[in-house]
Amino acid sequence: MEWNNTSPDERIRLWKNFRSSIRETSEIEQATATAMFFFQVPIQYKPTIDFYTPSSWPTPWEILYGDNWCKNTISILMYHTFEMIGTPVELVLIDDTNDRYLVPRLNTQIVLNYELGKISKIHDIVPEIRIIEVHTSNTLKNIK
Repeated sequence: MEWNNTSPDERIRLWKNFRSSIRETSEIEQATATAMFFFQVPIQYKPTIDFYTPSSWPTPWEILYGDNWCKNTISILMYHTFEMIGTPVELVLIDDTNDRYLVPRLNTQIVLNYELGKISKIHDIVPEIRIIEVHTSNTLKNIK
């Protein structure tokens, strides 16, 4: 999908259809499909949000309507994808010695957006990362 050439309304429709298409699949299939769905989003490498202040984070609709695409906002969209289809998910702030950023984590085992377009097993990347903060639906309930 060409994210740059798609209207905000079309992005929202595509995201809704995508969520419907993965709702009844396994967690690993959901993770793989979600990684690939957001892989083509044109991201900025400079963070567009303050990842220390969840109350300031944009809603998924604000992200889809705007153009503030960065690794963190993609992770927020991924988080909401899982939250909206009922798959348990956390949003984890990590430090990989080069940078700090948010990644969605499923079942405390699967991490998305550590590598764009791929899923990672937490035990494979733990030596490379340090977990700074973990956000759950309770801490993110203001962002809907």
